Amino acid sequence: MAHLLRMPETMANSVEAIIQRWYVDEGVDYAAGSTILAIETEKAVVDIEEEKAGVILRKLFPENKAVEVGVPIALIGAPGEKVDDIDALLETLGVDAVAAKTEKTVTATPVPTSAAPIVVEHIEAGDRIFASPLARKLAKEKGLSLAQLIGTGPNGRITRNDVHSAKELGYEVIPHSMMRKAIASRLVQSKQEVPHFYLRATAQADTLLALRTELNSQGKTKISVNDMIVKIAARAHVLVPDVNVIWTPTALHKFEKVDISIAVAGERGLVTPVIRDVDSKSVFEIADVVLDFKTRISANQLKQNEIEGGSLSISNLGMYGTEEFAAIINPPQAAILAVGAARKEAIVIDDKIEIVSVIHFTLSVDHRSVDGALAAQWMQVFVGLIQEPREILL
Repeated sequence: MAHLLRMPETMANSVEAIIQRWYVDEGVDYAAGSTILAIETEKAVVDIEEEKAGVILRKLFPENKAVEVGVPIALIGAPGEKVDDIDALLETLGVDAVAAKTEKTVTATPVPTSAAPIVVEHIEAGDRIFASPLARKLAKEKGLSLAQLIGTGPNGRITRNDVHSAKELGYEVIPHSMMRKAIASRLVQSKQEVPHFYLRATAQADTLLALRTELNSQGKTKISVNDMIVKIAARAHVLVPDVNVIWTPTALHKFEKVDISIAVAGERGLVTPVIRDVDSKSVFEIADVVLDFKTRISANQLKQNEIEGGSLSISNLGMYGTEEFAAIINPPQAAILAVGAARKEAIVIDDKIEIVSVIHFTLSVDHRSVDGALAAQWMQVFVGLIQEPREILL
């Protein structure tokens, strides 16, 4: 019996998601457990599997289309099922078949006999772009995409002035992805609702860097400085367990295991996958997990549960030469550690000036979850481990 496949709610309180890709064509049978499409939520790309074997009789929305949760996105039948009148069946199921067809069809406005032709362009996402013939011609000559322009004419129609203005301003219009919107929303929420305070410390890093060279010479998985910092931060959480918490409106949640998020720059925005049980992993195991994350982030294959949880995030901009910065907390986590570049500096040791490698760290802390003295204790332990890391990293 044919039934409707609706846009699922893959994360709590989500309103909509984007159909990123259909893996199965219409009229082609698929087996039980097959992934039939991928949807993009605010945080990740989620593969949708069908428990039972079936066939897609009709897709109701194209790829790259944002659809509200609960809205039908496809008509599904049993394997080999044929339907003579799909439109009629959709009507009986409460779906406007005409509107569903419109989502998939390129349309054009009829050309008036007494006026210049008005061309309507249909984008893959289902949006229309109205533009005058002159505006279209000018945009082509200037190498501008109509999708980049904002129309100021009737009903948002693009005029020649819009084309000229865009060229003079020299900007490109890039629509916000769901992830970029979510990042913006969460950052604003964090700065507005979370009382941040900051601790800064400088750690000598010569021993850490030498140990990294030694470990990488063993021929195992190559580890980065950041992999070592993740492990050391987890050890600091074990030694100062009251920092291993998150804030909720009713209570603190204090964890037995240490889960740490790492900030990774992807094509669609910043992603913060969570490394589980960092305290029980070796630095080589951490390096393997991070490499796997980066590979799958590039392919948009992270799962929703892989970006949820954790009590601490680590954001490292040292590879870009940034010496020091402060990061914004990722709620409900208690803190985020900003890591700068390892660089040579002159410091005073035993009343003598010496040139050593140092790393600047900034810990942003949620004052609701962690008091200043406790955060300072954590930072003291962390810096001590950075400067004497051999015991926990070997």
